[in-house]
Amino acid sequence: MKFIILLILIIGINLQAQTFIVNDVVMTDTTSSLLDPEIDFYGNHYCWANQEGIWIGKIDKKTGDFIPENGKGFLIDSTPSFNGMHYVKIVRNGL
Repeated sequence: MKFIILLILIIGINLQAQTFIVNDVVMTDTTSSLLDPEIDFYGNHYCWANQEGIWIGKIDKKTGDFIPENGKGFLIDSTPSFNGMHYVKIVRNGL
C-alpha cells in the first residue's frame, strides 16, 4: 500500500512539473547600475546608493518604470555609500 501511495505521489509531481520561463522587464536605463535598490510600493518610490551618495526617485504606477530612467532622481545625501539603502516611510497621525 505504501508503495502505491509513493508511486502516485511521484507520478503526480512529475505531471505538475513545468518549465520556468523568465520574463524580466527592464525598469531603468540599461547603462545604469543600481546597487541593491529598495522599493516603497505604497508611495511608489525607490532608493539606492553609490559612490555619489544616496538617491531617491519615483516609480511610474502604470508601467513600473523608474523616473528618471538612470535612477538618479534626487540626491538626498552626497556621502558615498555602498551599503544597500533601506527606504522607510514614517507614518504620523494616520498620514
